[in-house]
Amino acid sequence: MFFFIFMKKKILILCAFFTILFFIGSQLMGFGQKLDAKVIKKEELLEQKLKMKGLKVDFIRISGKRSKWFNELLSLSTKNSLHLSGKAIDILVGDINGDKKQDETDIKLVVACLEEIEKEHPTLVGGIGTYLNQGAWSRKMVHFDVRGYKARWNK
Repeated sequence: MFFFIFMKKKILILCAFFTILFFIGSQLMGFGQKLDAKVIKKEELLEQKLKMKGLKVDFIRISGKRSKWFNELLSLSTKNSLHLSGKAIDILVGDINGDKKQDETDIKLVVACLEEIEKEHPTLVGGIGTYLNQGAWSRKMVHFDVRGYKARWNK
């Protein structure tokens, strides 16, 4: 009987834990929240551009449209973040060039593709940012948005 009660509590704790993880993940990735059509198009063109160049589409969207309260929790975010309006996406970049490493070279390849996309599609011009000087997680991220004017940064 004790074992059954113990296991039931463990299951409840695990369910609560995964519910919290899902909620945080949905806030980060923007599940259920509408992204701007232009930023979605930019992400699709990035996939196409990588394939066209013979590179791997090895990235995942880790942030899209965010609520104001969640945006304020994130240390890298600004109060005027374009994530609030669904006009920005952050991606975690993997091994784009297939050299079995996830490094700065892969980040630079993604940025170069985004630069080309903006030249070819002026309506998609916006910010492109990297976080190469940040922590282990952040330095593998690329931010892109459709703010309507060119902005670049490498933090």
